[in-house]
Amino acid sequence: MSWRIQLTGPRCQHSLALPTQGITVVFGHSGSGKTSLLLALAGLAPSPGEIYFNDQCWQAEDRFMTPAQRHLAMAFQEPRLLPHLSAEHNIRLGPHLIDQQNFQHWVSHLGLAPLLKKRASQLSGGEQQRVSLARALLKPSQALLLDEPFTGLDRKRRHQLMPALKIAAKAKPIVIVTHELEELLALADYLVLVDHSGSVSGPITERLNHPLITQQRGHVVSILRAQPAPASSSCGLQNFDIGSGLQLRIATDHTPSAPYIAVDARDVSLTLSRAQDTSILNILPVTVTAIDPSIQGVQQVHLRMGEQSLVAQLSSHSVAHLQLTVGMNVFAQVKGTVFVGR
Repeated sequence: MSWRIQLTGPRCQHSLALPTQGITVVFGHSGSGKTSLLLALAGLAPSPGEIYFNDQCWQAEDRFMTPAQRHLAMAFQEPRLLPHLSAEHNIRLGPHLIDQQNFQHWVSHLGLAPLLKKRASQLSGGEQQRVSLARALLKPSQALLLDEPFTGLDRKRRHQLMPALKIAAKAKPIVIVTHELEELLALADYLVLVDHSGSVSGPITERLNHPLITQQRGHVVSILRAQPAPASSSCGLQNFDIGSGLQLRIATDHTPSAPYIAVDARDVSLTLSRAQDTSILNILPVTVTAIDPSIQGVQQVHLRMGEQSLVAQLSSHSVAHLQLTVGMNVFAQVKGTVFVGR
């Protein structure tokens, strides 16, 4: 069962087969065309081509189903509430009936109880976004499309919502547009990676090391598979098993629920021997597998760490000083404040 998408618009060229279960994350830099793809799926900004959802033809040369006929729910980057109506009336807007237990569930998860009687015009931007998200989650639909759904939400609220969305995706497929790596790692079962030339897609396990993920904001990120070690949290640190008997200790205020950690190459340094007097929490044996050419005095050193790969960003001076060569065994020092994806 899948979405089959063949689009040929000037800014919306895609050939995709997406699963109609779990969460598909559409990821890319701002302006890469992520929202254009989502709007084409919804039928709100048609692009030439074909779209099939399971056995339904949503769009073809001689057929076009309206957004209402596609039976979708959607939350936009802008909340799009009716300002004169209360938050609760905005959530319940439409001819459909909402199960009261489900209503209370999402009101609780989104912290909306104190806001239900307030008019939308009285709410802050983040509060309006939560109301918009509740409306989409509670609308009966066969799929849910979310465009940057966590805009305006604080970190604590995002971390509360991510596991709830994973549960919601067991009942219907969810497609989420984001440019935030944290949200990708926390939510994706399947990925669509978008840039100006088109898109590539696949299960997250097959696309973790794609350059559109690892090259973030001009620097390199390593994505590691990691499992929280049982009963290992202390002093604000969480231990993660990364395979081959190795562990990382990371400072985090929440326990990730699924197995990925993002490590910025700038948070990795190398040493020829294991340091003893250091504030660095993680000192791991690694092997140099490649050294990229110098660009403006900076080099990426690629490392093998057990069965996983890691990248360190060093100055060319440090590479020369340590006399690093391919095949050399060294120690990687990884800061305990690296970014935890899930």
